[in-house]
Amino acid sequence: MSAYDADKGVIEFGDSKNKDGHKRFAFPKNVIAPEATQSEVFELMMRDHISTFLNGYSLNVLAYGQTGTGKTYTMISPVGTFKKMNASKNVEEIPDEFGLFIRTVLIIFN
Repeated sequence: MSAYDADKGVIEFGDSKNKDGHKRFAFPKNVIAPEATQSEVFELMMRDHISTFLNGYSLNVLAYGQTGTGKTYTMISPVGTFKKMNASKNVEEIPDEFGLFIRTVLIIFN
């Protein structure tokens, strides 16, 4: 038997290792809808970690999932985005299509 508490971000599975017979796993409360923009994903998942990284802590971001689910799109950007940015010559504005990695690099080096 399993149960998910969305308010606490915890899922429980039956297991004999705990005194109550359940093993608890905590997941981030930040569940992102499929229609979320790259900017929304960045603000929700990365913005707060940039200062931690700049203060000398290691930062590792992992994209995990089935083939074709958008890991590369989310981490980097769709094909052709760099050509679009080079054509506009506007480096002050980050294109909506840029993913987590590219946005982070642009913010750190700006």
